[in-house]
Amino acid sequence: MKNTFRKMCCLLIFLFIAGCEVNDNGGNTLSTIDSKINFIVKESHDYYLSSSEPEIYLNLATEKIYGCCNFPIIADCNIKGNIITVNLSGINKSGICLTALGPATANLKLGQIEGDYILIIRSSYFSDNYNLSVNSSNINVSGAETNNTKPAKRNYQRYPENSMVYYCGTLTENSYLCQDFIDTLKTVIDITEFTFPENGEIPYGPAGGGHYYDAEPRYFYYQNDADFFAIEDVLKKFKSDYFPDNNGTGLNFLNWKNEQVMSWTL
Repeated sequence: MKNTFRKMCCLLIFLFIAGCEVNDNGGNTLSTIDSKINFIVKESHDYYLSSSEPEIYLNLATEKIYGCCNFPIIADCNIKGNIITVNLSGINKSGICLTALGPATANLKLGQIEGDYILIIRSSYFSDNYNLSVNSSNINVSGAETNNTKPAKRNYQRYPENSMVYYCGTLTENSYLCQDFIDTLKTVIDITEFTFPENGEIPYGPAGGGHYYDAEPRYFYYQNDADFFAIEDVLKKFKSDYFPDNNGTGLNFLNWKNEQVMSWTL
């Protein structure tokens, strides 16, 4: 009987510790991570609307979906030589809840890194290792998925310098405007069309949709910043001549520095 009682006490203590919450250094109440973590290493920018040269980021997201879409994963990152160590402290569920379904997430800046690294993702109860390779055009993650972590994408293309994507959406009968504008733009600035390799995620997003006709995104190199911003004047005149009231038409250029020229703002 005594042994049974001791075993029950030990089990209750274990369950209490496993489910308990801890405080981080900032006073936030943290819950134990209770889900596999999916991660992506990709090139991005500081903020959605910021303008800057892209840097390498590590995006983390739980497979588990919570009732609040804004729960953050509390994590820190340390780079020493060719070893990148990510320490997961827990999930902060103590803030204001945005009541929409979503995973807990974290976004960690790795900076302007390049070369071959060992990526270690660990918490108080696991430590998983992956190989990370970053060159001038590509980001690759290798290593076996575990019970705790998983590379959601293993291969990402990087933003080519002085590159931009062209999105065009129109009414069905006006789809010719997409090519007509490129033909017009080529008479003013020097642009060269290119395609990304097939073996990897493209850093630019897909076409936005919402038009009767949405062209496939097209990718171009331009010569310099002045040329990119010259697009605005060309587009402004083109819009005035062919779709002054928008009329279901949207032309948009987004470059590698997260700068945009959009017809609907002109």
